[in-house]
Amino acid sequence: MTWVFIIQGVMAIGLAALAIAVILRYHR
Repeated sequence: MTWVFIIQGVMAIGLAALAIAVILRYHR
């Protein structure tokens, strides 16, 4: 795996976590 792949994975996980946090915050 190259560092580009690792960075893309981390960014994807970070965006997913951020989206989930926003959805949970606005749904409550």
